[in-house]
Amino acid sequence: MEWVGETFGGQYVEKYAGKYQGRALKLKQAMAAIQAYEYETSRALLDVLEEAPGVTIYGLTDRKRLE
Repeated sequence: MEWVGETFGGQYVEKYAGKYQGRALKLKQAMAAIQAYEYETSRALLDVLEEAPGVTIYGLTDRKRLE
């Protein structure tokens, strides 16, 4: 997780740097990066599934609630 934060979480440093430092900061960065990635992946999947004929989606489809 620390590696994920270092590698993909650079854009979240300013958001968490005031409250966290060291490993805790890296973990917060990692979780923020994972959340952003999953949000975009979920949106893309919903776009494809909603256009597919005969597909019924059970669960969350409102993009505003994905986050």
